[in-house]
Parts: sequence; C-alpha cells; structure tokens
Amino acid sequence: MGPARTDARISDASERGSVISTYQHRTFLVIDTEKSSDRSDPEQLELRAALRSAVDGAFRASGVPAGRVELHDRGDGLMILVDGRVPRPTLVARFTTELTERLGRHNRRAGPERWLRVRLALHAGDARRDEHGWTGRDLTHTFRLCEADAVKRCLEAAARAQCVLVTSDHFYRSVVAHGDDGVDPASYRSVDLTVGGELGRAWLHVPGYRVPPVPDPPSATAGHAGLAAAARAAALLAEVPPGTTLYAPGRDYLDLRHGGVVHHHPR
Repeated sequence: MGPARTDARISDASERGSVISTYQHRTFLVIDTEKSSDRSDPEQLELRAALRSAVDGAFRASGVPAGRVELHDRGDGLMILVDGRVPRPTLVARFTTELTERLGRHNRRAGPERWLRVRLALHAGDARRDEHGWTGRDLTHTFRLCEADAVKRCLEAAARAQCVLVTSDHFYRSVVAHGDDGVDPASYRSVDLTVGGELGRAWLHVPGYRVPPVPDPPSATAGHAGLAAAARAAALLAEVPPGTTLYAPGRDYLDLRHGGVVHHHPR
C-alpha cells in the first residue's frame, strides 16, 4: 500500500489537520485489493474508483454518518478509522453485507478477468495523530492482519467470494461473539497467525460461505504427509514377527521414502 492520504469528503471536518496529543479510541478497518500488483496502471485506477464507490455506498446504506468515518487512500486499498460512537456490530454485519453486495454487482458487470475482490481487517484500539497522520500499535496490528498469508489463502480458496473478513481475537470476543445486529459467530473460523513476530489467534469470515475455507500452508501439508508415512511404517513394524532383525549392514532396513514401506530381513 502507498502513503496515506486523508479524503476530505468523509473525514470529520472538526478534526482534520489537528494534532491529537492523547490516544483516541477508534475502530480500524483496513481494506486491500487482491492481487493488485498483477494489474496494469489503468486497471488499478479503475479498481480503486470501484472500491471507493462500493465503500461509500456501503457506509451510507449502513446508516453510518459520513462525519464519523475518516478514510485514507492507500493506493490499492483503504485505511479507515471509525469514530467510537458508531456501533461496532454495524460494521461487522450491515457494512460488510452492503459492501459484499456492491462488489458482487461490480464483478458481474466486469467479468472474471477484472474482478475486484478484497481482504478486510477489523480491530479496535487506541491511536494518536500528528501532522503526518495516525499511528499506534493497534492500527499497525490491523494492517498485519490484513496482510497475513492465511487470509490471502482463504480468499484464494473461496473462488465465488467477493471478500474475506479477518478480525482480531479481541474484536471477535468483544463484538462478534455476542451475535448482535444479525452477526453469526458460527460462520467464523479461528486461525493461528504470526503477526509482528508473535503467534496469535484471529477469526476469518467469508460472506456467502457457511464456514470460511482455510487451506493448510504448504509446509503443514508436507508435514502431514510425513506423519502419515511414519504412522504406516509404525503399523508395519508392529506386525514384524518376534526374532526378526530390521537391520543388516549394507542392506536396506527401513525406507520411509516410498510411502512408508519397511524392508526387513530374517536372520
């Protein structure tokens, strides 16, 4: 994502340009476009305009006042800070639903090769602002959630989805888990993510899916195959008759390279 730029159309005019010396509580929403680096410059401009239109429309349809939303353009995505007076369940349920519908309408017109699919990350916490923009560990954490490999793999696996939503564990427990405003906690799936060098839990949701598809990382898949081969070898070892040696110098005695086959040699 590129440098932040505050958009005056939805920023709170009473706060624009001011310096906040103390931390302010906000809900953080980070949106990033899938595979934006694969698009040409004209295509990226088109997608950015479509994303902005969808987000603006989703906020309006959700009943969120424009003055309580501060948006920063990030080139291939958006950083959004929402005033604490906006109910957080509204962002999880109504805003996400409205955004998904608008993305779907765009994609049906555009066709698969020009689809606009996005990752959304939601977290809440404290941040402060100076003349250069907002900063804070909670805001940084939201960006890292959005960029996590598991979140990207989830959207890639959800071929018919318009977006994937990831929330921090804190946000899930304090907002999603209560089921307010039509939020369905059962449609979320927990994942362990390494964020900022630390292992933590997050929650994934894919609108339109009963549960989000979360494929295992390649290393885990390979590890599972190795464990399965070892289990098959152990089962074969258990069937070896007593008094049978499994080792003879210069001869094969145990081979896990070919599906866990064990070669044993009688005395």
